[in-house]
Amino acid sequence: MTIPNRDPEALHPTLHAGWLEFQVEMEARGHPVFLTETIRSLERQQELYDQGRKPDAPGAIVTYARPGESDHNPNEDGQALAFDFAFSGGEPYSEHHPWEMAGDVLKDLGLLWGGDWRMRDRTHAYYKEDAMTQPATGPIGQIISVGDKPATRSSFVWAGAILATLNYLQTVGVIEPTTTEELGKAAGEAVSVVQHGTNLLTHVAVILGFFGARKVAGRILSATGR
Repeated sequence: MTIPNRDPEALHPTLHAGWLEFQVEMEARGHPVFLTETIRSLERQQELYDQGRKPDAPGAIVTYARPGESDHNPNEDGQALAFDFAFSGGEPYSEHHPWEMAGDVLKDLGLLWGGDWRMRDRTHAYYKEDAMTQPATGPIGQIISVGDKPATRSSFVWAGAILATLNYLQTVGVIEPTTTEELGKAAGEAVSVVQHGTNLLTHVAVILGFFGARKVAGRILSATGR
């Protein structure tokens, strides 16, 4: 059996951003997680599909996806659209871990969760572009809005990453202490002002300007060529 690939850089950029934010949020909640698999070769997909189906591949059936049918398999850009995760510490797959919480966080970040499938796979998270156009309606999504509209899941991934950065900048004293709600609103405003796909630092610089830290914002914009 080939070894699973755990490289987060092999994920689609939006999924990669979602994984990083998921990791930060679960750590903050006291339940750290780690990657168990990202991109999966067609060879490994065949091995997993054969398990439990062929005499020379004993064990339980672990997938119903043939090679090329799994979101772990490389897309046309050579990226994975899914990752698997587990909880850090002993017994990473234990029933005692807060799997439902993890699923809620993933969905709040605009990702999809295998725990919602009829044949549940609680360790599986994946990305579909059309899902990112739906409103992010979870607890965190309710904090962040884009202009006068609810954040979509794609804008939420951006805003969530900015929010985490702002929390850090607040901790080290770059910006004055404020509430999570105010930071969230500012993050949403930045996403509405700056076109999606630009450098994350540009978004942060816009928010720093909102909070009066214009000198820091100017240095960031100069460094990014804006």
